[in-house]
Amino acid sequence: MKKNYRKNIISLILSTQRIHTQEELLSALKEKGINVTQATLSRDMKDLGAYKFTEAGGEIYYKTAGNSNHEKRQGMVKTIDVSGQMCVIHCKPGFAPAVASLIDESYISGIMGSIAGDDTVLVILREDADRDKIISSIKDILLYNE
Repeated sequence: MKKNYRKNIISLILSTQRIHTQEELLSALKEKGINVTQATLSRDMKDLGAYKFTEAGGEIYYKTAGNSNHEKRQGMVKTIDVSGQMCVIHCKPGFAPAVASLIDESYISGIMGSIAGDDTVLVILREDADRDKIISSIKDILLYNE
């Protein structure tokens, strides 16, 4: 599992869930098939600039400085379609290069590469790749809900 992908998922979890402890975060990562040590998680959180946030009501949970980036991701993607070893992602006009970059930076195992136009991204999967796992990872990264 590549570090950038893991960090993207950590950032995604912290932006979509209220995580109160690192143990909760380890459990959330495990649910996504990511097993890391406490030390690795601590380093990743430091790299992401994660901090404990206290709400007016006293609830304390982790956030990252990059949470607003996840909010920007929502709504970029219109559809994700898969046929054989190809995944076609239809985006809002102008968003395809950013979507392709997010996928490329995540280094998802089983992806050969991506090509972006203005509103469409073509992702080529390896023949022996776990297609369902890759598509799930792409959806997680792009905050895509069907």
